[in-house]
Amino acid sequence: SWTGRSLQAIGEDRAGVRMLQREITKKHGAATSNQVVRLISAVYRWARKQDTSLPEAPTTAVEVARIPARNWALSPEELKEWWRCVSGLSAVKRMWWLAALLTGARAGSIEALRWADIDFDKKTVLFTVTKGDRPYMIPMSDTLAALLCAYRDGGAVPPSEWLFPSPTKAGCHLVGVKNVVEGVRPAHAMRHTFRTTLAQLGVSTDQSRMLMGHSMGGDVSRNYITAPLVIESLRPITNAVSEQLSRGNE
Repeated sequence: SWTGRSLQAIGEDRAGVRMLQREITKKHGAATSNQVVRLISAVYRWARKQDTSLPEAPTTAVEVARIPARNWALSPEELKEWWRCVSGLSAVKRMWWLAALLTGARAGSIEALRWADIDFDKKTVLFTVTKGDRPYMIPMSDTLAALLCAYRDGGAVPPSEWLFPSPTKAGCHLVGVKNVVEGVRPAHAMRHTFRTTLAQLGVSTDQSRMLMGHSMGGDVSRNYITAPLVIESLRPITNAVSEQLSRGNE
């Protein structure tokens, strides 16, 4: 409903911005509301660098809600139930969820995977669609490599450039994968579970960042790390994580 409004009008309507925030919080929750406020702020402040006649950003009068960290990682009992639920899905959906669990990647990164991003010889996965546009590569665990080979050669997946092709839209990939009805927890819970397992195994912060596709900033020394040269040293870690997470399927 704000599409036709000028930045000038938005900048002069602080009360309207606060009202918008309250409405979005009520309908969609505090997390979505915070993201909208950040987006308005980023767009407006960038525009104001070029047009100094614009008023001060209206978001300066808006409080961003503090949201406590979510304890989303699956417990051993929940992981067993997760494996049971995922086993009943279609071949494409099942492999999608297994990739989410065994890589810890974001949903959007997994959805956009092409077969060209999978190197079975070197056993690596390249995520090209990422938060912050920072592509990153990780070593596949032996478990994930075996699962992907069986998935590729099993005959249940239609020919496609996409690793996870859409069953309804030709030439497209899966988007917004959810299987709540089948008892599968949200995709981001897989990322929390992967990171928690790294912590349980005593993996260093830098190694965890590289495996999770997080920025290596925040510490001058991290900027000296050439991530592609460290991939092989991370392989024992991905194997250890997969081994621990696969116990839920025993």
